[in-house]
Amino acid sequence: MSDFLATVVVGFGTYVFRAVFIVVLAKRRIPGVALVALKYVGTADHGALMVVLLTDPEVSDRIRHVAHLGVR
Repeated sequence: MSDFLATVVVGFGTYVFRAVFIVVLAKRRIPGVALVALKYVGTADHGALMVVLLTDPEVSDRIRHVAHLGVR
């Protein structure tokens, strides 16, 4: 039961955290410089994660272990 409660509390917390930014910043304009920078955030994030995955054996082992947990 405590795992379920923790999941619900964390889920609600992240929902509120994101909703606050949407509500508070809804009527503001995003500066052009920020829009240009945000254009590349997803690609840079993914690339950084892949570099860590491919170069750090400890991380690779953990990811394989977690991936096997989902396989039944």
